[in-house]
Amino acid sequence: RLAEEHRRLDGCRKRIPSAVVRRLSEAKLTLLTVRKDIFQSVTASLSRQHHRLELLQQRLTDASPEKMLARGYSLTLKDGKVVKDASSLREGDEILTRFFRGKTTSVITNSEL
Repeated sequence: RLAEEHRRLDGCRKRIPSAVVRRLSEAKLTLLTVRKDIFQSVTASLSRQHHRLELLQQRLTDASPEKMLARGYSLTLKDGKVVKDASSLREGDEILTRFFRGKTTSVITNSEL
């Protein structure tokens, strides 16, 4: 019986190196697969975020004061502050109007809501 157990142990001992090699190979393959998946996931995420940033940058550019002026809008200032409401103007007030090309100064003679 002892001789039989020795043979069995000897067989197990001989199988251990190949089992270790097989397990290591499987682990390497798993790591390579996970690495590839992570790389693809990060690349796709970065690509989406880059596209999102490009869209946001375009929106900012389109909303810039210079673009608005180029579209035909003007900017009216009184005492260096933007005029948002005609009721803030009084007869005799001096205002500055900025256009895409140039600016002009005006004096209020009549203000209506």
